[in-house]
Amino acid sequence: MLRYFKYLFGIALTLAFVFASTESFAKKKKKNDDAGSKKDAIKSIASITKKCKAYEGLFTIYQDTADGTAYLLIKTDQFNKEFIHFSYAVDGVVESGYFRGAYRGSRIFTINKYFNKIEFVLENTRYYFDPEKTISKAEKANINTPLFISEKIFAQNKDKTEYLIKASPVFLSENFQQIKRSPNPASKGVGFKLGKLSDKKSKYVSIKSYPENTDVVVEYVYENQYPTGYGRGEVTDARFVSVKIQHSLIAVPENDFQSRFDDPRIGYFMHQVNNMTSA
Repeated sequence: MLRYFKYLFGIALTLAFVFASTESFAKKKKKNDDAGSKKDAIKSIASITKKCKAYEGLFTIYQDTADGTAYLLIKTDQFNKEFIHFSYAVDGVVESGYFRGAYRGSRIFTINKYFNKIEFVLENTRYYFDPEKTISKAEKANINTPLFISEKIFAQNKDKTEYLIKASPVFLSENFQQIKRSPNPASKGVGFKLGKLSDKKSKYVSIKSYPENTDVVVEYVYENQYPTGYGRGEVTDARFVSVKIQHSLIAVPENDFQSRFDDPRIGYFMHQVNNMTSA
């Protein structure tokens, strides 16, 4: 009998241990799941920007007053709408290809939302199709519209009409435009060239935003610990070279402007093509 009670006691003790372990595991899992869900949860814009300076305008930018981190506000009425990106060199060194006042050109881009990400897409403006012509149905065929920024939403407001993303992929990177030139195969690696873009040293110089445009001046810092060319006198140290660029995001003007063909011969050719496709 005593052996029987010992056997039952052992079973009960084992079951109690198993139940306790299972309960502890369940609590730990729930705690980890809750922590994970809180970590993955999208924060409110107010909680992120409470210690930031706001630059309100076409695109509102918030900059943290403690560490300089910047956030870009995107509104739902800005989705699928065309904007202009224009940039120019505020300062640089001639050997890097950048000098004060040098224009970098302009491009058209649109902004979209894809699930939990904000996307920036470059639009191809080299082709025009008359919407009244049948050929316009193929206007998107075989034309590249590159997705050049896809950034996870960092914060949003309650009614999900405003989204906040980190601004560094937009302004502190070479996503909008290539700054460092591609290597020249003929140079065989000899001569002055910019090093690797430094994420730690590159920074915002000034931020201004107005109703029709937002201007951000950034300083790109390039590092090359073992340069093969040291440049001329204006290059203080070829290992560390700075280039200052202004990025301007501009609202597309609303007017009755109508483009014309640059070359009359091209215009005549396109006129013949349109006549053929409409016949």
